[in-house]
Amino acid sequence: RSKLLHRVVFEDFYQIVLPENVVIHHIDGDKTNNNIWNLEPMTFKEHSAFHNRGLKHHIGHRINRSKATNKSGYYRVFKFKDKRCTQGFRWTYKWYENGKYHQIYSVDLMKLKEKVLARGLPWIEYGVDDT
Repeated sequence: RSKLLHRVVFEDFYQIVLPENVVIHHIDGDKTNNNIWNLEPMTFKEHSAFHNRGLKHHIGHRINRSKATNKSGYYRVFKFKDKRCTQGFRWTYKWYENGKYHQIYSVDLMKLKEKVLARGLPWIEYGVDDT
């Protein structure tokens, strides 16, 4: 059976075979842009929900939504009070996958970045030009 190019690019880059219920979403909405950083795996259900929420095809909409709800300076990264941590807070990266919200925690922002990138998730810093 033949595969779509963006799926082949993603599977080849990460050396995996995705389950059939996973689709590859083009983050910037350009279906001809098969750059690995523009590809995001989602289930059919997540992909449909994403487009039905009115977030369009452009990641900028999601970034703006994230910027409105946190002040960390990073996409999907939030600062939470935590008395168990020496400095009194922890950094959390949140994302939605397989119908559930997932989180990665760290008290050190750069260690959090390493954990996020190791899982193949996007790490985006809000630039001065972002609106």
